[in-house]
Amino acid sequence: MQGIKISCMNKRKLYLIIRHSKDHNKKTYYKKYCKVLTEVIKRAKRNYYNNLIINSNNKTQTTWKIINDNINKDHQQQDISYINIKGSITRNNQTIANMFNDYYSSVAHLLSENHNKSNTLNNKQNPVNNLQNIQKQITPLDKLQFVSPKEIENVKSLQTKESHGYDEIPTKVIKQSISYISSPMVYICNLMLSSGVFPNRLKFAEIKPLYKHGERMDITNYRPISLLPSF
Repeated sequence: MQGIKISCMNKRKLYLIIRHSKDHNKKTYYKKYCKVLTEVIKRAKRNYYNNLIINSNNKTQTTWKIINDNINKDHQQQDISYINIKGSITRNNQTIANMFNDYYSSVAHLLSENHNKSNTLNNKQNPVNNLQNIQKQITPLDKLQFVSPKEIENVKSLQTKESHGYDEIPTKVIKQSISYISSPMVYICNLMLSSGVFPNRLKFAEIKPLYKHGERMDITNYRPISLLPSF
């Protein structure tokens, strides 16, 4: 790691030397130096990530974390300070929020209309009919077994995150307090199973637009991320 840092400093020094130089040999040397350094950095990263996966207790989770971290380097979320609305630039936060809400609320309907117009599948292959058939095969509620405190307290599979939904309760807090709240959670879960009703408050999602690509002022270049309550 220290060697790479020194090499990067040398690369900078070489750049300052050849920046205004007309010496073709020096420029050729600089290009070769950059190429070798790039390859060394790639190998170092590869070895670092391989060691992370090898020494991890959950290799799948670690692998996906590495993938997501590298993807998000190029797509870091920034505050949306202005947006283009029908050719007019607005900086009003409430107007921007309303426009995103209207767009995300209607885009599914528009996609569905376009799909129906171009859909040439027969009824057997139609995804809507297929979904209805699957729903008929779902296990009836009276055959589901009630949960136990032991099941509720088994939250090790949850990732320890600081992110949260509208309730501002992250999984980190739930994992730390689960032994104290397992009893009321068992009651609530079993009540849902016996009544067949899922609480509306747990359906609320905090929608955040995540930039994909293209013009940042165009709302169609953002995809929605739904932050649901951890419960």
